[in-house]
Amino acid sequence: MALMCQITTIDGRIFDAPITLKVLTEWEQRTGKNIGYLATPDANDFAYIAWRAAHYSHKISRFTTFNKFKKITVGWDILNIQPNAVEQIEEWLKYQ
Repeated sequence: MALMCQITTIDGRIFDAPITLKVLTEWEQRTGKNIGYLATPDANDFAYIAWRAAHYSHKISRFTTFNKFKKITVGWDILNIQPNAVEQIEEWLKYQ
């Protein structure tokens, strides 16, 4: 089961974007945090992950900046975390 980010825009559009290892790696490099911080993320952590997930799944224009993304979205949520994000990522890494 994949990690998905469900994003809602200000115009009421809702779409899902997969959260890949590339997205999480970029988040780690940008914030200096590791994946363990996702147990208690702040809003900017979620926003950055949602932005990159939407970008790589071609749900938003490649020219949409992080600040613009935050302005055009109402919210985002991480879905399909079973049993939890850290354990699922450890499973992914076993098969890389």
